[in-house]
Amino acid sequence: MKWNWQLPNWPKFSFDPDKIVEMEKQFLFSMGESVAFLKSVTSEDRKQFIIEILSQEGFESSKIEGEILDRESLQSSIKKHFGLKNSSKQTSFKEAGVAKLLCDVYETFSDPLSHEMLYKWHSMLFDESTKAIECGEYRSFDEPMQIVSHRYDRHEVFFEAPPFKTY
Repeated sequence: MKWNWQLPNWPKFSFDPDKIVEMEKQFLFSMGESVAFLKSVTSEDRKQFIIEILSQEGFESSKIEGEILDRESLQSSIKKHFGLKNSSKQTSFKEAGVAKLLCDVYETFSDPLSHEMLYKWHSMLFDESTKAIECGEYRSFDEPMQIVSHRYDRHEVFFEAPPFKTY
């Protein structure tokens, strides 16, 4: 199987807009419903809705990496960012880092993606004292970076990143 970075037109992809027009219409219709909902709720409820979305995203994304976050701790960190009352639960570095990243992405989603932004996000996720990870920079080791299943009975590679030398 070829990965996207092994395709001949990498990274200059194109698509046929006619093939996604129906999905686009459905998305825009659904988005309109969401916008109408958000306009009808109070500021506090809107913040809570955003906290729910961000924490769910962080929780599910971390599961892909085999990490199970404490949902209450994650939400507590996100609430703290928004200046809301949070639980007295002590947050770990892991949940605090994911929350920091999610809030930064939420606040800068319309900014152009840059190397510096990626480095910053990476640093938010990993403790500077972690020896195995080159924090806030691109990796420089030959071993492939993979997203794999964590099942002992079936090893499956879901994605393999390009070799570091291609950056």
